[in-house]
Amino acid sequence: MKDSNPEERDTPTPGAPRSGVADRKEVRALAERALSMVASRLGGQPTGNRRARVRELCDAVVQDNPTRLQGVLSKLVACGVPTEEIYESYIPATAQMLGELWMRDELSFVDVTVGATRLQEVARSYGGNYAAGGVTVPLGQTVLVCVPEFENHSLGAFMAADQFRRLGLWVHMAIGQTAEEIARLAATHRFAMIGISCGSAKMVEPLSILVENLKTGGGSTSPIVIGGKITSSVSNIEALTGADHATSNIRKAVELCGIGTRTEALPI
Repeated sequence: MKDSNPEERDTPTPGAPRSGVADRKEVRALAERALSMVASRLGGQPTGNRRARVRELCDAVVQDNPTRLQGVLSKLVACGVPTEEIYESYIPATAQMLGELWMRDELSFVDVTVGATRLQEVARSYGGNYAAGGVTVPLGQTVLVCVPEFENHSLGAFMAADQFRRLGLWVHMAIGQTAEEIARLAATHRFAMIGISCGSAKMVEPLSILVENLKTGGGSTSPIVIGGKITSSVSNIEALTGADHATSNIRKAVELCGIGTRTEALPI
């Protein structure tokens, strides 16, 4: 009879090939222990307030010094800032600060472009690590994430798409399309939600035109959610544009639209 002792059952046979998942878990565990030791020596949480740490990350992404950028990120991790917080909070805040510094003429257009490109690389890297913590269980529902032609920034939309995927949803991206093109796309698919990313408060009028095209021109019945910085800079943006909801919180967006997620689908 086969021994049912779990310790003996889980012990790999010497010389047997190891699975990639086991290797990654072991490396992750070793890295976490090492970082915990470093964090202990550094005194726990990183020094300075959060805005100062965001500014440090902002300065690092505009410099042609990969070592400096990696050093800033490593310090955050070593001092106990979770990967989720870097991905969901620090990266969007840094992107916002790049825009603020450009508006104040403290950074050039080239600086902001270079910084945004590097920040998107960081987002891809941390998004991959973040997603590695769970198993994607697609539920057959698809959301449409739009960055319309009048919006110049796509980083937030790609990060939102990653978070939707973590919840078990399929994601269709529409980047740089006109209101008419997005409406035609929405009319030919059954999307559980249409998310529109927008950063500027000056875009209320084109947003209204896009929502009108989706609801009348395309005949779409999918709930429309506006996200991005505009949700915090313009009050009642959903009422002004005709959208169904407005939020930059991904979980809240799926709840408002009544979409089931893999978190709800999996047994406790």
